[in-house]
This record gives sequence, C-alpha cells and structure tokens, in this order.
Amino acid sequence: MQSLIMNNFNRIFSTIKKHCGERDSAKEAPLDRVEADVEIINGMNSIYQYLDVLQDLGLIVYSVHSNTISLTEKGKQTEKLFTV
Repeated sequence: MQSLIMNNFNRIFSTIKKHCGERDSAKEAPLDRVEADVEIINGMNSIYQYLDVLQDLGLIVYSVHSNTISLTEKGKQTEKLFTV
C-alpha cells in the first residue's frame, strides 16, 4: 500500500511537470487538465490531498479558485519524489 501511495505522488508530480513545461519555464497549467490526466488507482485519496502535500513540501503552488497550478523553483529542480 505504501508503494502505491508513493507511485501516486510520482505520477501526479510528473503530470504537473509535463503540463507546466520545461524546467526554466514559469508556465502555469490549468488545474482541471492536470486533474483529468491523473488516475488515482482504487479510489485512493483525492488528488487535492496529494496536491496539498506537494504544496506543503514547497514543490508546487495551486489554486482551485483560479484553476491554476505551477511549479516552484524547488519543484522545477526536483525530478522524482520517491524511488519505489
């Protein structure tokens, strides 16, 4: 179960990086497009629980109200969260 959760974090983070563009980009991605690309296996946690943790780790900033998600400088330089 723990490796499944770690895989979900990796999947969500890599999807965010894909939508936000290259490392040096300051591009924001539409939150709903990122959400549509992510499939949480077996109805695990809500995507927002994962996004909250990624935001708390200082890797992303997201806003439901403005429908945006962007990488922080730390997030741009982070390639992978967990090795499973």
